[in-house]
Amino acid sequence: MSLLRRNPLSEGWESKQFISFILYLFFLGVSVWATGESIARSWNLYNVFPYLIGLAALLTASFCLSIIKTSVSPGYVEYKGIKAFIGVIAFVFCWLVSFTSNTHNFYYLMSIEEQRKLDFSVLINQMELGKENSSNAFENAINNYKSVINSEIINMKSEITNVGDPGHGIRTDSIIVRIEGLMGVTIDELDPRSNTRRDLNRYANEMARKIRDIRDEQIRGMYNIKSKLENFVSSEDFKSTYDIVKLYYSEIDDADIKDLNKVLRKGYSLYSKFYSYINELFKNPFLKSYSGLELKKLDEVPLSIQLRNISKSWEMFFKGRFNTSNFYLSLVYAIVIDLACFVLFYFGVLKEDE
Repeated sequence: MSLLRRNPLSEGWESKQFISFILYLFFLGVSVWATGESIARSWNLYNVFPYLIGLAALLTASFCLSIIKTSVSPGYVEYKGIKAFIGVIAFVFCWLVSFTSNTHNFYYLMSIEEQRKLDFSVLINQMELGKENSSNAFENAINNYKSVINSEIINMKSEITNVGDPGHGIRTDSIIVRIEGLMGVTIDELDPRSNTRRDLNRYANEMARKIRDIRDEQIRGMYNIKSKLENFVSSEDFKSTYDIVKLYYSEIDDADIKDLNKVLRKGYSLYSKFYSYINELFKNPFLKSYSGLELKKLDEVPLSIQLRNISKSWEMFFKGRFNTSNFYLSLVYAIVIDLACFVLFYFGVLKEDE
């Protein structure tokens, strides 16, 4: 007789079965709590609904186990193979809901405070670094840029007037290509007319003037961006946000979680705009390499807030952006709790057919 064709309560439970049932309820409760917390955090559903989802997933998985046990029991069972297959598929699906959610919840609880502090620390560090050093870094890079271009212009003029390889020589062309690489533009070469000393000098001076004009136009555009950056940094929005980020970081252990997340979101969003100005200012590879400014591109949404979402957390784990040791430990917790729950139910609560 299978479990599905009788009522174990009406027949009375053995002490071992009763103890297994109590332990099963305990582990079931822990798993439902962990799943509910994770779902509630991911979709901001702080009510009974997330926990009902967790309970439904675990109870359905337990019911699937009873179907599996009936299907593999001795004796005739109608559509045994089909029931076993459906039971296994449904069990795996329901268990994955619990497993992924529980792992996420345990990792969140273990890592959130450390990650939130790290998010604040990185944000403050990058804002200070960019605010205090971007102007000097830009001026140094511009000076180097002018110096290198001027040096290349001198080399170009020397090669153009070189009697051994005058005008459009191989060396001249290689220097122009190098200048184009530094400036990030294509320079249309002028006509030297002839290889006479007078025409070569005229050609060299005109090419030099053309390159300087392009360079100076680029630099004027860069200074316009620098001006916008300085206005942005000196704006009330930037100052107030920067100050409140530092304030909340200094009182992070006592501040309200919602307020911390709100401040972090605004700070990271502001930094994203700040970084876009810096990135535009140093978009020329030469300027960037000579700036000495090691400014990081941060996510617009900090990791501690992304960590609240189940799927996002798993995605970042697979990308190696999390503390993997804590995540693996969370995997173990999730497996142990669900395994204990299902083992107790399968071997302890469900009776064997007689």
